[in-house]
Amino acid sequence: MQTALPFKRDWRLAWSLGGLGVLIAALFWRQHLDSRLGGELSPAKALWLGYALGAWFLVAFTFYRSPRVAPALRRVYGAHLLSFAVRAAVELPLMAFRAWIPPYGMVHDLFTAAVITLLLRSAPPDKAGPGETASRTARRFLTSIRLGILCDGLFAWLFYQAVRGDTRTTWFAGSAPEFALINTLTWTVVVAAYLDLARVLREGREALFPILPRERADG
Repeated sequence: MQTALPFKRDWRLAWSLGGLGVLIAALFWRQHLDSRLGGELSPAKALWLGYALGAWFLVAFTFYRSPRVAPALRRVYGAHLLSFAVRAAVELPLMAFRAWIPPYGMVHDLFTAAVITLLLRSAPPDKAGPGETASRTARRFLTSIRLGILCDGLFAWLFYQAVRGDTRTTWFAGSAPEFALINTLTWTVVVAAYLDLARVLREGREALFPILPRERADG
């Protein structure tokens, strides 16, 4: 008699988030040792950067590719990811040439929030039932993303004011007095954002950490 295949969770998202945390810690330490290019990175801003990359890219991508999430919501995540992929393709070269300014990012944040909102209006409502938990969590997380990128736009504006428009060599908010307001606001948002992310990882685990047959998971 053939025995059933054993199953296990797909922990790739967890490993990716852990690896991202290590990279952010390395960046924080590097900027602490040598802040001539980019400026000092405050602890609040390091945590915010880790959240933004983890939530808006890694978690969003996992929801996007999950068959447990409704197709209409996956299309919204696809549009969000495409928007930020285009931004990365533009922002990174401009930063290399020291030509990127925060207002560019502020406009992009508003644009992306508007796109998500418009696409969600055309998405059918979630079905009732325990099997739809992943879709409901994915929909709620799109609200978290919109709130987060609007906060990011506010941080960008405050940073631009603090450095008086000179972003040629200063890209991060440090611990200097001129960044006190930004860091205070960032700490408030970071605490709320990480608590929300923990809830999303728990409630959306069937999409984010799906159970797979061992032969597929090991493949």
